[in-house]
Amino acid sequence: MGQLLIRQFELSNVTVSENSFIYRILYKLPYITLSGISLRLYDITITAQGDYYRVTILDKASLHNMKTIDEYLGQYNRYEPILKSNSIHFRKSNAMNNIMSNHKDKTYMDISILKIKKHASRCFPIVYIL
Repeated sequence: MGQLLIRQFELSNVTVSENSFIYRILYKLPYITLSGISLRLYDITITAQGDYYRVTILDKASLHNMKTIDEYLGQYNRYEPILKSNSIHFRKSNAMNNIMSNHKDKTYMDISILKIKKHASRCFPIVYIL
């Protein structure tokens, strides 16, 4: 299955629809509506720490886009941010070990933020590595 990446991210194109279990994120353009926000993060480093992988974003434009997304999604009650001091954490698993081993020599990573899952205590984003 192919993926479309957003070349020039604009917050005004993001819309969020709600149902009982999730907030669905859409990126609307005049010619297409994308399910989620798919971005390429440049100048990254990946380190294994404890039970998670830490993907540190060094590129200022990529970091700005992620901070803008976090600020926008922060309006939803009990939202847990994606960024944790300029990095994204991914929990270790067999599947994640394979994905991270494929990205260890790359200086970029493609991600997709598809939805925000609702729970009683918090809401957290569902982020996929493409």
